[in-house]
Amino acid sequence: MSLIFRDYFILVLLFFCCIEGYSNQQSKLCVDDSVSVSINIPPKSYCSLGIRDVLNQVRFIRFENESEKMQIITKSIFVIDRYPVLEYRVIKFDSATKKRQFFYHDFIIKKEFEKTDTLHFEFKGGDLFSLNNNAVSYDDLYRAYFKSFIAVLERNKVKQYSKQDLDSIYFVYHNNDKYSNDYYMNQLNKLYYIRMIQEIEPSNKLVEEYFMNNCNSEFYYSVVKDIYLKFIKNRNGVLKFKTLNSNFYNKNTLYFISLSMYLFLKDVDNKGKSQFESARKWLRTTELYRHNKDIIEPDIMPLNNDEFKRQISGLFLLNDKFETNTFSVIIKENPSEYYLLDFWATWCKPCLDGIKRIHNMNIPQNVKVINLGTDKLDKKNIWRKKAIETQQKLSYLIDLSDNQNKDFLKYIKLNSIPRYILIDKNLNLIDESFFPPHDPNFLFELKRVKLF
Repeated sequence: MSLIFRDYFILVLLFFCCIEGYSNQQSKLCVDDSVSVSINIPPKSYCSLGIRDVLNQVRFIRFENESEKMQIITKSIFVIDRYPVLEYRVIKFDSATKKRQFFYHDFIIKKEFEKTDTLHFEFKGGDLFSLNNNAVSYDDLYRAYFKSFIAVLERNKVKQYSKQDLDSIYFVYHNNDKYSNDYYMNQLNKLYYIRMIQEIEPSNKLVEEYFMNNCNSEFYYSVVKDIYLKFIKNRNGVLKFKTLNSNFYNKNTLYFISLSMYLFLKDVDNKGKSQFESARKWLRTTELYRHNKDIIEPDIMPLNNDEFKRQISGLFLLNDKFETNTFSVIIKENPSEYYLLDFWATWCKPCLDGIKRIHNMNIPQNVKVINLGTDKLDKKNIWRKKAIETQQKLSYLIDLSDNQNKDFLKYIKLNSIPRYILIDKNLNLIDESFFPPHDPNFLFELKRVKLF
């Protein structure tokens, strides 16, 4: 698989992830309900299913068979929407063929499903299969629109993708009795179609009408969320925030507007920017913000510089001899105008790819890279070996047994790695989410660091 296709695939995985909204009183699955999930798993293996919360944060439930025999593992999963979606995402590497195999499913739990029932799956060959009709994945429909999405992204290189191309996909499923009589397929087909229209014609009236008149946002939240998010990205400068809380919009629609606004404002390119102050003020008036203020506010505003300096100065780190020192002392022993902090782990392939890329770059002389390992202490020998293999000059392991260190990682919201933070010699925070090495802006912005 080419690098470009792989990047597009990862983008689409993020692009079509599911999101739960408010509950519906007519639903058989209400807020705080749980569903029972059973997976038939081979010996000494495991798999995970993901479900997302109201802020689009995924929670993975691990099903593991530690025995020497085939077992059925059953767990309860809390759901909060009318049509819960269970995510399955796996990239399997075949050592024999040296190829990667992607498994991607969104299992939609049908409205006919009673919470007293159990959803049955089988884990086989790295893939997950539904064994009943209550949890269905419409893979063929997804693949059809996925291919159109790729074509749109590459239209300047391959061909000019048109609305007629998209119409043909829509009508194939719309006019086929097998799919047209399927409520879920019908709804998904419409949502995918509108979502793709946005990529081809952002100002299309269909998109405008959906945003303004959508009174039924309860089906398949991932695509609905993406429609609203794209709409806000395209029109943030002209949105009339004073009218957004009026009775013109129903509760579900307001939820998706506020959720999409939150996701837009937390993006690294928009976070804390003065031109979006009106959007932040509006978001703070919403029900979504009131119920999730402690999570949302730090996400849409930059870290406090003074608090960041206080916490990072006392960070306890281990060197390759497992000697402990604080971050402030390490900075004094390795003077530089600026420092790029690279948070990584030995098991993280993107982290290792980033380290390799940086080694092959002409990093400015006034910037030093400090690699901060996040492996657990019982893996410290593995960390040291990998740090040496990857030729890290300033490499330290964060002591995760220290509560102060844990508080720091929580403060900077280190929810994923690799993560790059740019600071100056006085520990002032310049960029809390700096560009990754594969981004074309990485080296360019690093060379103009004095202009920050």
